[in-house]
Amino acid sequence: QVASGVDPINGGGRLYSKLFEKTYSFNHQFTQKVDLFKNFSFEVGAGNYVEYKHRSFSMRQFGYLIKKNASNFNLPYLPVDKIFADTNVDGANLFKIGEATNPYDKYEGENKLIASYLSLKIPVGKKILLFGGARYEYNEQSIKGYINQDTVAITPNNITKFLLPSMNAAYNFSDKSLIRVAYGKTLNRPEFREWAPTYYYDFDELAGVKGSLFKTTATRNKSNIGDTLKVAEIQNFDLRYELYPGIGEMFQIGGFYKSFKNPIQRVIVPGSGSDSRTFTFINADDAYCVGFELDARKNLAFVDKWFG
Repeated sequence: QVASGVDPINGGGRLYSKLFEKTYSFNHQFTQKVDLFKNFSFEVGAGNYVEYKHRSFSMRQFGYLIKKNASNFNLPYLPVDKIFADTNVDGANLFKIGEATNPYDKYEGENKLIASYLSLKIPVGKKILLFGGARYEYNEQSIKGYINQDTVAITPNNITKFLLPSMNAAYNFSDKSLIRVAYGKTLNRPEFREWAPTYYYDFDELAGVKGSLFKTTATRNKSNIGDTLKVAEIQNFDLRYELYPGIGEMFQIGGFYKSFKNPIQRVIVPGSGSDSRTFTFINADDAYCVGFELDARKNLAFVDKWFG
């Protein structure tokens, strides 16, 4: 499908992309055992984490084009091993190579994260162990790009602050078996590619992909800019029974439940047909995930005597 305009996807084109990403991080932590009474002690832990990430992405798109007339009508129908021979390229009525790079084919992204946590590990009697704490995160994620076909730069900035509590309690029936219940709040931040205002073609999916800031018919924002993805908040609940009958042996059975607020999902852009299918990313209102797990491991050392 070689046309008079560059079509990098269907017109024998090429796409060249560059992505540079640098990440700097620093963390420190300490744990201290505290003895309160003669037979009672607990552990306290604390720490901090700092991370800075910078990404630079750009791509260029090239493709063949041809001005069709009677003398070159047969060129697009030549065999694949002859169609782009040197004699068929770079002439008045021959194939030419053109560029279809757009202003939005590049972006820069930054992510700044500062986090601190405090934890406690407390034994209650001889059978119960409590472990809990909280983590506070300040995160700033920003992108510099261009709005669709416009040459006007946009610099959306997404600042979030979250307190993330967690708790884990275990009851030991014996030295070899216990039951554990756990809760924790976690986050799923949008990837740069999920909300950058860029478009690229996925040759595995045979579909285009647009970041949420690239305005489409799926955009909820009423302005001329697409949607800034929200951070997904996840409440995690786990219940598990664990048995360790011998060395190298294990049996675990349990279930989990996860509740999502603002989950990030990939959707098909409404109106894009099967020959021009396009995906983008949005925040759903909520979601949940429930499941059951069974894990077993058996030491087969006893079979040695069968072959001794």
